[in-house]
Amino acid sequence: MQKLKEKGQYYELPIEGYKIKKMLFSGIMHIIFDDKHESYLDFCYEFKIQKYNQTNVLKSNTFETLALFYDLWNEQTAIKEAKADKEGFLFLTFENGFEISVENQPCNNWQFTTRDAENKNNNVSAYNCCGSVCF
Repeated sequence: MQKLKEKGQYYELPIEGYKIKKMLFSGIMHIIFDDKHESYLDFCYEFKIQKYNQTNVLKSNTFETLALFYDLWNEQTAIKEAKADKEGFLFLTFENGFEISVENQPCNNWQFTTRDAENKNNNVSAYNCCGSVCF
């Protein structure tokens, strides 16, 4: 199992340039990207979305969250930047200017996973936990 690549005080999620391919909505928001490994990101509780100079807080299990990700999928908007700081905060920026941030909470608020079927040593799993990023 590999760790995320470090860049300064951040870890880079290897989904920059990719778009949302599929979504599953079952109490949490499960976003699958269009990379060859179908990496995915789960939003497990609460996150902030900034768009059009407004910030809103959404919970992962609401219709508003489903509508937001449906719009991003429908627009075929790619990830411009994807990173997590070492305290467990997640930051995503989309090419259309939307920004999503997930604060570190006592519970697991997000989880990123990529699985390489050809080489399991390239698998990555990272999530926030108690003030840091865990692997």
